[in-house]
Amino acid sequence: MQVTLKHWAIAVLWPSFALAAVATGLFFSIFDPQQLLPFDRPVPINRLAAYSIGFFAFWLYSALSIAVGMYLVMLNTQSETRAATRHDDE
Repeated sequence: MQVTLKHWAIAVLWPSFALAAVATGLFFSIFDPQQLLPFDRPVPINRLAAYSIGFFAFWLYSALSIAVGMYLVMLNTQSETRAATRHDDE
């Protein structure tokens, strides 16, 4: 079965979206965005913008993690398939 780019994108983006939503909720229920000041300087950004930036950062990180995991599983599956076909040929 051939995996298309559309299926790959759905398989990566949907779980990473759900994971980002949970991670954002957990992170910002513990930390207030106004208290996350770099170098003790005020940042001219409101809470909603901080929540949005945090969500997209979590989404990007989880999408990269899931994509790398799927890639490694596919490589392992392909190598096992090649090894099985070579063993069957002998």
